[in-house]
Amino acid sequence: MWAVPTGISVPQKPISLSLRIFFIAWVWYSVAMTTVYQAYFIGLLVNPGFEKSIETTNDLMQSGIEYGYTSDIDALKLSDPLYEIIATNRKIYMSVYKCLQRVIERKDLLKY
Repeated sequence: MWAVPTGISVPQKPISLSLRIFFIAWVWYSVAMTTVYQAYFIGLLVNPGFEKSIETTNDLMQSGIEYGYTSDIDALKLSDPLYEIIATNRKIYMSVYKCLQRVIERKDLLKY
């Protein structure tokens, strides 16, 4: 039995029928458990959940989620009308570290 997990070849084939049945059962069990694990793992990564995902800028504004950024962006004086709409839910932080600290601790803030 140790030959398969360790990758070492055996000098002779298993002769007894019970050992062969146990081995094939162990192989099928391993395949089944790997498939179940992979299905759950990918399902958790890919499935967005029951909430509708945010896809557009309008969806972001209607969600009411705050986002934080530093005051350096205000110095740019952007003339895009979309910038005026985006500026409604912003929260200004003095440093990037304070903004990231809130994202890590409370997980309720988008960081731009």
